Amino acid sequence: MKETRLIAGTQLRAMQGKAMRISGMAARYNVPTVIGNKNSKGSFREIIARGAFRNSLRSSDTALLLNHDPNKILGRVSAKTLQLRETDEGLAFEATLPDTTDGHDCYENIRAGNLNGCSFGFRMDYGDDDWDVETDERGKRMARRTIKNIAALDDVSVVVFPAYDGTSVHARSKNLSEVVIPKKFVVEATEAEAVEVIARRRALLNSIL
Repeated sequence: MKETRLIAGTQLRAMQGKAMRISGMAARYNVPTVIGNKNSKGSFREIIARGAFRNSLRSSDTALLLNHDPNKILGRVSAKTLQLRETDEGLAFEATLPDTTDGHDCYENIRAGNLNGCSFGFRMDYGDDDWDVETDERGKRMARRTIKNIAALDDVSVVVFPAYDGTSVHARSKNLSEVVIPKKFVVEATEAEAVEVIARRRALLNSIL
């Protein structure tokens, strides 16, 4: 199963010089992120453990894409137009964009600040993640997934619409791929939490009408 995560506010930069070069952080380690609606049964908190990309960087011919579109390729590891490296903070990348319409448009939009989000598409094997249940300071329980190893890093993408604007944390694409939480780690919402969600939805509906 392929999954995607989006990163907003990732210090995506266009660098000065003759070549159109960009750089940024494609993922950050140990930054907890709620996947899905935090008040829903299927939501969970996710963390990418340090070193999770190590194996995939050795074996994956990762592509740099615009909005995950394979028809809009901006760089590739095997062509040496995309460089990926692990840092203490996460997965960093640099790329030299091609002399194409997509390359020029992407570069100018990054320079203008119109594009500032990153995403990555990846695949995992069985046993590459751990599940448990955590309790926050208010006593709320939630399933937690720790990604230990990413088997294949298919692409790093520059994206127009990050799922969580103004943050620099990992977030799933708005087109959520389905991750099944192991049954024993599914946390049911309390009655009080369910009432609160219903009240907020009614208020929102009333404001629209």
